[in-house]
Amino acid sequence: EWYRRAADKGDAHAQTNLGYCLQNGVGVPKNEAAGVEWYRRATKLENAQAQYNTGVCLSRGIGVRKDEAAGVEWYRRAADKGDAHAQTNLGYCLQNGVGVPKNEAAGVEWYRRATKLENAQAQYNTGVCLSRGIGVRKDEAAGVEWYRRAA
Repeated sequence: EWYRRAADKGDAHAQTNLGYCLQNGVGVPKNEAAGVEWYRRATKLENAQAQYNTGVCLSRGIGVRKDEAAGVEWYRRAADKGDAHAQTNLGYCLQNGVGVPKNEAAGVEWYRRATKLENAQAQYNTGVCLSRGIGVRKDEAAGVEWYRRAA
């Protein structure tokens, strides 16, 4: 109820939180489409978390028709604002050609940005890329170090 009141008044954080609650059925009946609508309202206020969540929903078809390319664009917007989860997801999409042309080196670069924000998934993904030579010169020792950081 408090999130809805603040969301109705234009608070982007409350809109994002309300969207999450609706998407996942936390304290309210689950309604994924309504959750996405609240995320979209918050994206208009440049909320990075809402941009990331919108990207997840579009990429996976949660509450909306699946559209991986549109999901990547929302990841990019949130990643540019410094959201580590969005940076990691954008890196994955680039590395694997999900919703965008495959560009392994660019994927690794986004992982590295997210590692600077202590994102464990990005640290692990960086380790995988280094260990296998995906988008970078193969360096198993450096890969193991990134696995340790992620653990």
